[in-house]
Amino acid sequence: MNKSEELKMFKYIYGNCENWNVVPAESPDFVCVRNNKTVLGVEITELYPNESDARLEKVSGYCLDLLDGKEVIHKDDKKNLRVERITYFKKDKSDGREINAIIHEGISFGKKVSRFQEVVNRKEKKTNSYLSSCPIVDLIVNDASYMFRFDNYKDFVIPFSMLIDKATIIESGFREIYIITLHKNNKIVWIPLKLNLFAQEIYIYEKLVADLGKPKDDIKKFLNILLFCLYKSGFGSIPIIIENGNIGFFVGNSEYLYTKAGKIIREYSTLPESVPSGKVLKEAIKKISDFEKEAANELIKEKQKWKCHVELFFEPVIQSLFIKQCERP
Repeated sequence: MNKSEELKMFKYIYGNCENWNVVPAESPDFVCVRNNKTVLGVEITELYPNESDARLEKVSGYCLDLLDGKEVIHKDDKKNLRVERITYFKKDKSDGREINAIIHEGISFGKKVSRFQEVVNRKEKKTNSYLSSCPIVDLIVNDASYMFRFDNYKDFVIPFSMLIDKATIIESGFREIYIITLHKNNKIVWIPLKLNLFAQEIYIYEKLVADLGKPKDDIKKFLNILLFCLYKSGFGSIPIIIENGNIGFFVGNSEYLYTKAGKIIREYSTLPESVPSGKVLKEAIKKISDFEKEAANELIKEKQKWKCHVELFFEPVIQSLFIKQCERP
């Protein structure tokens, strides 16, 4: 991917961001500077079903060469990019004629997720290098062949969250991991994965905890049970935020805050240096009682019966959901 394409991916998520200087680099791909200080790095990569598809897309003239009967440039391409004779018909099914065609075999959703996992794992190995020059780094994965295109979001996000290794996403050295893909009517959308995985978990636990009784009877007890559930689900390293008497969590690039007016999500993608501080969740659960742990463990078992999705995907610049709930600090 050339720099102009990478910059387009960058702007899908961060907009034009005129209040900082975006500097093209190599590792990571962009460095964002504000007031002469580096505040964010952004690494951008592409996702294809396999390397053969990537070569077909990137190597100039390769598609025509294959159709003309020339040799593949990699041994794997013989299997993945088969050239066969097919009969091409017009819409009215008249005038059929034989032509050469490159045959792509579809892959299962599970293999698509595995491929995505490989791409993230490969980039994860470089996070220490990225973080040596930037205090915070995001990863953008461009779904270049639109393997994850969806019409109904739950048809993507529920199976994806069941198949992905959640720990590698939640505990990633990247602040947030984004997927850029297509929604219905071929609209480009971006998906913050850490926030989505967190929302799936906490929405279920909020309901299960609420079913135990009225939180106002013992707010601390109910909060402790919720915190322990999140801890056991792999979110022990996320910060807990206390703001103006309200409590919340910071996940990926977003603050998930409980207020008297209800829950709100504040998005900090372009304000990495303004993130509120707080102790991590695993430190906050050290003094919870055995009763609260036991209650939480029962809810964790019950959670296995539930599925949940929150439509946290966004169109470039204009956010497609929570536009009324989200607010910039």
